[in-house]
Amino acid sequence: MTDSSKTPQRPWFSWIVASVLLAGPLGAQLVCDGAPEGFAQGVPAGWSAVDASGGGLAWTALAVCGEGANYTGGAGGAACASSDRFGLGPFDAELRSPLVDLSAAAEPVLRFTVNYQNFAAADRLDIDVSTDLGASWTTALSLAEDYGVFRATPGETVEVDLAAFAGQSALTLRFRYVDPEADAFDWYAQIDDVALSCNVPACATPPVSGLVADGGFEGGTPSAAWSEGSAAFDSPICTGARCGFAGARGGEAWAFLGGAPAAGTDFLEQDVTLPFGIATLSFYLWIPAVSGDGVDALRVLVDGQQVFAAGEDSARFRPGYRRVDVDVSDFADGGVHRLRFESTSAGASGHTSFFVDDATAEVCTAVVANPGISIDDVALDEGNAGRRDAVFTVSLSGASRDPVTVDFATADSSARVSDHDYVAVSGTLTFPRGVVTRTIAVPVVGDVVDEPSEAFVVNLSNAVGGVIVDGQGFGTLFNELLEPPCDCQ
Repeated sequence: MTDSSKTPQRPWFSWIVASVLLAGPLGAQLVCDGAPEGFAQGVPAGWSAVDASGGGLAWTALAVCGEGANYTGGAGGAACASSDRFGLGPFDAELRSPLVDLSAAAEPVLRFTVNYQNFAAADRLDIDVSTDLGASWTTALSLAEDYGVFRATPGETVEVDLAAFAGQSALTLRFRYVDPEADAFDWYAQIDDVALSCNVPACATPPVSGLVADGGFEGGTPSAAWSEGSAAFDSPICTGARCGFAGARGGEAWAFLGGAPAAGTDFLEQDVTLPFGIATLSFYLWIPAVSGDGVDALRVLVDGQQVFAAGEDSARFRPGYRRVDVDVSDFADGGVHRLRFESTSAGASGHTSFFVDDATAEVCTAVVANPGISIDDVALDEGNAGRRDAVFTVSLSGASRDPVTVDFATADSSARVSDHDYVAVSGTLTFPRGVVTRTIAVPVVGDVVDEPSEAFVVNLSNAVGGVIVDGQGFGTLFNELLEPPCDCQ
């Protein structure tokens, strides 16, 4: 969509094509409960950037797309497509994943960080899934409003429920930034830290809750639990009697941040003790009115570090209260931390209202520091032809608050790669917070050679965040003897 206030910028960009995109580590992949896929060096090999409209705009490395920084909040670079830097013209930029296997997934969820700025509802960012190698696509989620603050960190974490595709393999995921209009001239999209969570870890014991005092603000004002500040009113805490209308999600009270045509900051803050563990801050947010300035925002901070932000154009919060869950495990160290809800308003032409209610925090304390890492042994028939996988399970002695990584590599014993007994594999396993098992699949090659049982090993090394206690798994291959020829007389 054309905006007369924006000057097209294309001169240096038109020559960029997908050939510059494939920078990054070889063999990049997207696997269940694996390490997040970053885009520090651009679009990794194994992924593909497709300019479906042929107009020249495509997903690229951050330095190539023209935006000044990674606005998602991720480290290093991000995958980036910028209509604003590219200039006038329609676009259909696709970022496609490697093949994804959800055959063993119970509750698959796609998670990524994004900073996407929508322009006048003209463009959109779709997350699609294909079950037929890209011949057709199903849209799992379509973003058509701002996610994150305009050209500032952080963005927002988005989760996409892929339960409809659980049990399937050979899936392709697609991030599609599109505006088909001839006069398209929009803002930008950035994504980073793309990950698949396939099996939701359960806390071994009931989590510690009740950590936020008066999270429903029913204690009123002046509050015994919250420090309060408002640019235009005596307190951001509202009831129907105080503010003249009902705005609570439940009960009588809620936090009303902003809400006046005056520049300034409103806040509510308190000290919260977070036990050591995996911590989640939850609250409900509603944005019932906006100023139209495009700069008003709500931020949530812990010890001055921003952990969540929503701009006034975050349309998903406009219809009513919507739950927000924020991982604050980095602060769950047993200490006292300052939790702050803060709105900022420009006060130029109107007012934006941010309603917050039912703030809670809970911590799963059934975690261990530096858990033990073990690998099991596997035995299977090698078969007479083709390949089958020897699947090793690597386990932690308990859930960890912090991610754990460990390298693995196969090695010959009596079974040998050179004899085509199995296929060598190596890599790094990542255990996200709360995940206690991961698997390693080693392809085993079947043959018709009459031979004794053979074995190979999988060795673990270079653990980070854990301690290797059993670092060698044995893979035993039994020989399936051929049946003698049938004498059918």
